[in-house]
Amino acid sequence: METFKIFSDIAEISHGVFDDSDMPKGDYSRDWYKEDLVKIYVQKMGFEKCALPNQKHTSDVVITTQAYERKKEPVADGIITKTPGLVIGVQTADCAPVLFCDPVEKVIGAAHAGWKGAIGSVIENTIAEMEKLGAGRKNIRAVVGPCIAQKSYEVDAPIYDPAMTADPESKKFFSAKGPGKWLFDLKGLVNHKLKKAGVSKIEISPRDSYHDPACISYRCATHQNPDLPVKERLNGKRMFSLIVLK
Repeated sequence: METFKIFSDIAEISHGVFDDSDMPKGDYSRDWYKEDLVKIYVQKMGFEKCALPNQKHTSDVVITTQAYERKKEPVADGIITKTPGLVIGVQTADCAPVLFCDPVEKVIGAAHAGWKGAIGSVIENTIAEMEKLGAGRKNIRAVVGPCIAQKSYEVDAPIYDPAMTADPESKKFFSAKGPGKWLFDLKGLVNHKLKKAGVSKIEISPRDSYHDPACISYRCATHQNPDLPVKERLNGKRMFSLIVLK
């Protein structure tokens, strides 16, 4: 489990990113993975209740006070709570997981920032929802967990063009590789969005999900198993980034 230094002095929270090295053996394509594995991680943190949204690469964010029943989770890519003992989080496999905490007002959040969410407003919306629960932007700390690095993330116009339309300033996070091809700095864009939103205390994992053997990478699995159906390339595996108020 990976933890972050800027959260280490906040006694009121527990957090961590669980990767492939934390996973017990099992059939990850079945519901066992979706249900029991999350429980294992939550219990490793010393808690019982958890709420993870049904992620669809949106910019939607939900506030919760209770755990979710399996298959009844709301569609969202950000989640907020100030309920002690309730673990919240997101799952990723190259996208950027972002954990938030306001240690003054005791508000926590988690966001799933893939290219759509990062280019969109999932980060800004998560911070805005935290403010509804009393959080102050100047107090918020954020960490960005393991995700795909720029050197591993070649994209084309269907990603580059929406980014330029949303914010021309994003151009600095795309390095031209050839005609119609760019290397996209997802971590850089997420960091930029956090700072622009008023978050000054930020820590970013240096790990590249594509090349780190302990990470889970959809892109790497696709390159290694191009002939497999999409849903079988990872067999349902994901990394989980979790945070909880003690």
